[in-house]
Amino acid sequence: MKLGRNLTAATTTLALSLTSAWADSNIITNPGNKHDYQRFDSRRGWHAAKAYCEKLGGYLATITSKAEQDFIWVNFGITNTQTEGFWLGASDEDKEGVWRWVSGERWKYSNWHSTQPNNAGSYQQHYLFMASVNFDVPAVHSYWGDFSSLNTMGGSGNDVAHPVSTLCEWNAKPDVYGQISSINAPVKRAKVILSQPGQPDVSVSTDQNGNYQIKRKDLKLPATVIIQLPATK
Repeated sequence: MKLGRNLTAATTTLALSLTSAWADSNIITNPGNKHDYQRFDSRRGWHAAKAYCEKLGGYLATITSKAEQDFIWVNFGITNTQTEGFWLGASDEDKEGVWRWVSGERWKYSNWHSTQPNNAGSYQQHYLFMASVNFDVPAVHSYWGDFSSLNTMGGSGNDVAHPVSTLCEWNAKPDVYGQISSINAPVKRAKVILSQPGQPDVSVSTDQNGNYQIKRKDLKLPATVIIQLPATK
């Protein structure tokens, strides 16, 4: 998906207006599939967004039906006025034109805009993105496009994250969660390890606010949580 002021046969006009402070959404459960979703509004490239969701015990959200598309749009798209939209968990990075979900689910549903995907220019647009309401082309709202992971368009510089949110999804609600604090400030990048007898350890990193959440593999087994704090100066 290409951002710009001029509409051509190969690109879509998506004009950005950032007018309010960013704020993460609440966790919302989809009654259709019982999955949990949450939108995080810090700037990240697609790869960073994917890694962030995985650290929280979930994955970058996938959409495999119109019902799921509608749920996500109503709860996270139409209410999201802070960013250009949000990353979804699919890419054609391995083979151009062959889109795959990060979860391994079958690619059986899509909601592309009529001009997308177009891999516009030489910007390596291999990552799935849903446009949000602050674009001034109404027909683009809720549609999908391909986007570069980082903003490498002319004049914008390299390695700059687009103002794009991260939408995470969890198949099962985490049942071990909390916040790690150190005196007056949250501990960032702490590692939380959950161990259960006969099960592989599960580890996550705390987010920027010191929060973590984990789903136990077997609720009938006891669990031990070990917190590894980063070194401090």
